[in-house]
Formats: sequence, C-alpha cells, structure tokens
Amino acid sequence: MTAPISQHRMKWATALPELTPGPLPVAPFVDPEFFEKERERIFKRAWLEVCREDQIPDPGDYLVVPMAVW
Repeated sequence: MTAPISQHRMKWATALPELTPGPLPVAPFVDPEFFEKERERIFKRAWLEVCREDQIPDPGDYLVVPMAVW
C-alpha cells in the first residue's frame, strides 16, 4: 500500500523550457558528470519511491512510472 499523493502545489524555481517536436538531447542521459549532479541535487535530498524492489527482480529490468506534476 502506498501513501496518498500530497495536495501541495509545486513551485518551480526556474522557468521551464518550451517543448519542441525535435529529438531530445542524448548528453544528459550518458554524461557521468550530469549523473553525479542529479545524484547530489535530487536523489540525496529526499527519497523518490517509484516501485517496490520485487517489481524489478532482475538486473536490467526497469519500470516506467508516470510522475504527477502539481
């Protein structure tokens, strides 16, 4: 069982870029320096629970979870 989603509104610190129909840049997904920044700035500040360990039992398995934007 999971906890209910908070009803708080998220306030963005910076303006979000406009979405374009072109391809996404690959660099953020393969750059080790970018990965380290994500670990420090996002994942070390708070837990981000997206699934249970038994939902991804084998190495290489993954789960896509829609993230709500308040």
